[in-house]
Amino acid sequence: MRQPKYILSLLNWLAFVMLIASGCTEPYTPEIEGAADFLVVEGRITDDTSGSSFTLNRTFPFDATLAEKVTGAELAIETRTGQRHVLAETEEGLYRSDPSAFVPVRGEEYRLYIRLASGSTYASGYELMKSSPVIESVSWQPAEEEGDEPGMLRRGLEFRLTTEDPEGNSRFYRWSVDETWEFRVPYPISGTWTFEPTAEFTTFPPGTNTEVCYRFGKSSEILLGSTRQLVQDRIEQARILFVDARSGKLGYGYSALVKQDVLSEDEYAFYQTLRQNTETTGSIFDPVPSESRGNIHNLNDPEEIVLGYIGASSRQTIRLFVHPNDVPDEVGTLFQPYKSCMPDSLPLNYRTLSNRLSQGGYSFYDYVLNQMGFIVGFQVVTSTCGDCRLTGSPEKPSFWPW
Repeated sequence: MRQPKYILSLLNWLAFVMLIASGCTEPYTPEIEGAADFLVVEGRITDDTSGSSFTLNRTFPFDATLAEKVTGAELAIETRTGQRHVLAETEEGLYRSDPSAFVPVRGEEYRLYIRLASGSTYASGYELMKSSPVIESVSWQPAEEEGDEPGMLRRGLEFRLTTEDPEGNSRFYRWSVDETWEFRVPYPISGTWTFEPTAEFTTFPPGTNTEVCYRFGKSSEILLGSTRQLVQDRIEQARILFVDARSGKLGYGYSALVKQDVLSEDEYAFYQTLRQNTETTGSIFDPVPSESRGNIHNLNDPEEIVLGYIGASSRQTIRLFVHPNDVPDEVGTLFQPYKSCMPDSLPLNYRTLSNRLSQGGYSFYDYVLNQMGFIVGFQVVTSTCGDCRLTGSPEKPSFWPW
């Protein structure tokens, strides 16, 4: 799970201020008592067909790079009326409900219960399961966005969403986007070599796909919308995604699954604070990150800081596809991730081939033939240029239309 940036922003801001104040030229690592071991809970109670999922992590020290996943915990979704559904840990630190056994009901109140392996117990506040209105439309169009450097523009596709609640009961919205895109390697390999006891090439089994694969991603922005100050509960053309043409996502087919959740006012305020801390903190002139603990508490120690907010609502989704032929010429597919891929020729010597392949990072691609059609050498390529399975999945998603 991506660690909440507002905690890291706070630590970085404090470190920078102390560094300026001291006038030191040597690297300085601040000691911030109690700031390195907070429980972080992320997830949502929803009627999504894939079920409700939650991740447990702990914040990490200032000088660390990876968060600690919290495993071996017991998680359950509970109602005020005493019903209880236990979740399963499907991956380290990831807990899921079984959608065939449990579907939350709109109008009911739910909370998340957590018992860690250490015995500590936590629970979120009870949240009303709200309805989410249907997404009216999501459209995309060519757009430009400011790049990483001043004056530099990025070209790509911009996605905008329109939704409306005729009853006026929603008011607070959050969106997320799951991305899928096809990619292809230029020099797909067809097998592997072994050299003991003798040199032998083994072709992959029939149906093995090393050329065409798929990658998956999730939007990292905190996408919020509110109609609190409007008469009509309608969101018109909210920007929810920008796909940079340089990313390589538009070259062979792209899909975006847009998800819409309705939030309570408290949950909306929590994510507003989280977004502010994430996006604005970067210099001593930015606002100091404010604390927003959310609605999760230690049942035996209410003073313990726990990060996260567990909301509850139905979910509306819509999936879009962009075929490469539909990408406007002014956008194009500018980025060529495999432009530097070129086969490297080796002499017809098994020891030379074995040495190159044993170095790692290289795969056999083809034979070198002379004008008479006789084998006179070998061609090898960087493995990521020849086997798409190293950076993606060869299994075509069930929803893929092409």
